[in-house]
Amino acid sequence: MTTRGIEVVEKHTSRFGFDDANQIMIDRLKRIEAGEIDVTPQDLNFYSHELREYVRYRKLGYETGVPANTDAATDLWRQTHSATLDDYNLPLQADELLYHPDALKVLYGD
Repeated sequence: MTTRGIEVVEKHTSRFGFDDANQIMIDRLKRIEAGEIDVTPQDLNFYSHELREYVRYRKLGYETGVPANTDAATDLWRQTHSATLDDYNLPLQADELLYHPDALKVLYGD
């Protein structure tokens, strides 16, 4: 995990608008990089997944932003997200593998 990698994760996830669960994970990555907390498998999966997904977006012409058409933006996310999960042999329903339990609480409530 590097400062530059975390910046890329922040840049990539910001294209989707603010998301509490993503912010929790980004904050965790920063704390891990600073040596404040230990890394978990979810942290590593989130970090790797978002970096690889960013590369896919960039290769498709979206270094930042998403297609203006909502359906096209959704399709782009579905394609890149599922392909990236497949890269790491993660199932389509992988929230518990990508998000720390603290972030899952935000995603699903207590």
